[in-house]
Amino acid sequence: MCLREITTKSQQSPLKRSTQRKKRIHVDHQPSPPALFAPALFRTLGHDYREQRPGVPLCGAPPPPPPLPTPTVELRHAAVSEPQEASPATVDESRRAAQATRPDTQNSDTASVGVDTQSVDQRSPIAGQEAAEVAAEIVSEARPDRKAAKKARASPVSDKIHLGGFNVQARYLLHALSGLEGLPPVQVLTQNHGPSAAWAKEERSINVHDHLGNFISSRPIICPQYVGPSKSRLRPTGTVYNSKTQMIDNLVVALDDYALVPFMHTVKKFVNSNTTICLIHDGLGVMEDLNSDVFTDPSTRPQYICGLTHHWVSRHGANELSIRHKWHKRSSALYLSTPTETDGAAVPWDQLDVSPQTRHLLELLSKSPEINAKTLPWNRYVQRTLPGMVHSSLVDSISVMLGCRYNQIAEKRNARVLWNTMLTETLKIITAMPEVKSEPNMVTYFLSEKFRLELWAKLTRKDKTYSRWISLIKAGRRPPVDHFNGYFVRRAQELGISCKHNHTAQSVVQFKYMMRRDELSHFAGLGLGPYMADDDQLGGRQDGTFEVDF
Repeated sequence: MCLREITTKSQQSPLKRSTQRKKRIHVDHQPSPPALFAPALFRTLGHDYREQRPGVPLCGAPPPPPPLPTPTVELRHAAVSEPQEASPATVDESRRAAQATRPDTQNSDTASVGVDTQSVDQRSPIAGQEAAEVAAEIVSEARPDRKAAKKARASPVSDKIHLGGFNVQARYLLHALSGLEGLPPVQVLTQNHGPSAAWAKEERSINVHDHLGNFISSRPIICPQYVGPSKSRLRPTGTVYNSKTQMIDNLVVALDDYALVPFMHTVKKFVNSNTTICLIHDGLGVMEDLNSDVFTDPSTRPQYICGLTHHWVSRHGANELSIRHKWHKRSSALYLSTPTETDGAAVPWDQLDVSPQTRHLLELLSKSPEINAKTLPWNRYVQRTLPGMVHSSLVDSISVMLGCRYNQIAEKRNARVLWNTMLTETLKIITAMPEVKSEPNMVTYFLSEKFRLELWAKLTRKDKTYSRWISLIKAGRRPPVDHFNGYFVRRAQELGISCKHNHTAQSVVQFKYMMRRDELSHFAGLGLGPYMADDDQLGGRQDGTFEVDF
């Protein structure tokens, strides 16, 4: 019994397999011209092509039509001469023959195509050749140029914003832009894995508090993307962008000087002439340094927007993603401008020759009421930036040169003499600049005693704090002296004015930075970090909260 069952199963299994096999559709892989798929071709050629292969579905890939015979001399003369009138008997015989060959498609094809059978049967090879040429022209017209179609399908200016940096100012901008409706999530680009770890640890959102510590709002953000160099040979660089398919259109950068140039070298392959970069910086001359060090090719150089922030923000508590913001109705704003060649004249913003990409980024930043973005002409932007630059070029450079706190500058006589000497030289350079010289009111303001008293009052309010430049030098990071004292030195050389005091201050600060860097590099191999044992360690608290800028 078992043998019979086994044999019957073995005999029935091939039959079942054959019945369960899927029916293979015969597909002719011979290349066919695309003209055969055009419906207009059947109107031109008539029913002859369908009659040659009855039963072949039209939705498949039909074989090419048979080659047309070469027209002889007799056929050419016959085509040129007038066709003879056919007798009624001949017409009836041809119609009967056509009905016998295609009984199924007689009514449907004749009604759909609407071609006279008599004219089709009497068609000469030359007429078929002309029909093929007409069909080729129809298909060529139906196929537009790929390059022209690609240009026609060019997408509009992108709303995607990339944010470079993760310091306090960058986090506040990220929180403000995340609250806009209809805007894609802002992608943060960093050169350190610390922001990604903090994002995963602190609920993936940024919390904002007021100056008293009261909670205001919390908004989720996407994970910061690491774009720095690879830490291991077996691990990729961490960047997910493809330079051939995805480019950066809108880039907002809030970084210190020591991190700005390396970051720009990293994202350079994702930046082209259509990219707009908004540089949030307290100094001037950043664009010139980027063009000379990073974007040396003018054809692929991006467009710039300079930004000066007056938002008082700081870190709140131990959480890195929690910030504290002190709002002022008048002063809390982000001032934006684009550099223009105007000989110092005040040109209205609407009359400036600004690209559509730059205007689009300005519109995106202006949508947020928390940022409070304000666009200014270039000369007005420079005038608003100069007071803070003058103060920082004095207090920070003197603090680094003398190794003292802010209050010691006001108390010691020699420090006060250095203060007045550098201030007089700086004001002489400022009043000779075309951006300030074109407006007599600004010249009067900078040369007035009121401006000197404002700077001195700001110095005394700092009390026993010390400069952030000292913290940067102690950490082996370059301070932004090139965009404060260095900017005044550059403009003085262009105007032919003496700038020996600012030049000396710039040289001393750079020398101290290089000495500290060499000192740390010598102790790096031994695992020693003399951050707390060197002679530059100062007492008192620091001005603000020091953060390592990513």
